[in-house]
Amino acid sequence: SGVTSKSFVRGFDIDYALAPINLDDVRKITGVKLQGVLFASGSIRGGIDNLDGEALVNGIFLGRPFDSVEAAFSYSDKEFRFGSIRGDIFRAHFDGSGSLNFGVKPEEYSYVGTVKHLDLREIGPVLATDFTGSVHLKGTGFSPKDFFMAIDGNLDSVRIETYYFDKVSGPVEFDLETIHFMPGFQGRYKDTY
Repeated sequence: SGVTSKSFVRGFDIDYALAPINLDDVRKITGVKLQGVLFASGSIRGGIDNLDGEALVNGIFLGRPFDSVEAAFSYSDKEFRFGSIRGDIFRAHFDGSGSLNFGVKPEEYSYVGTVKHLDLREIGPVLATDFTGSVHLKGTGFSPKDFFMAIDGNLDSVRIETYYFDKVSGPVEFDLETIHFMPGFQGRYKDTY
């Protein structure tokens, strides 16, 4: 339901409920290689080239679950900016802000906020982790060929494989095959670094 101006592409205010959105269909229209099926509801305002809104999203995106993800977003120049994003993504709880830029190849994305119980195996590398704390994440690409991600964080209650830390801070970079603990990365166990 909603209202539009005389030209739908220039002005609208719409409440929506989409079930399901097959991202293969979106891929055919945009050329962006996305996969999954999402259910979404919320509201959008603005025009086709410049809009903002709110969404509640559930489903599968790139083979990964999205559960009760709430977002306030804006869109222009092929880029989504998320003033807030909260919910379970990659089977971890996220609460922060971010962006997703489809205007560059490979695509770029970022996130700043907190995570609870992030296991990197849900994103890509075969490394069992349990990260909880503040993170700054930047990444590129959705395909195995283009995928790269960097995380810089201050984490509490951390597990990396069979190793447990009271605190971890610093940068980590990875693709789908390798992970690099960068200079400045440090883990603290009790009173030691």
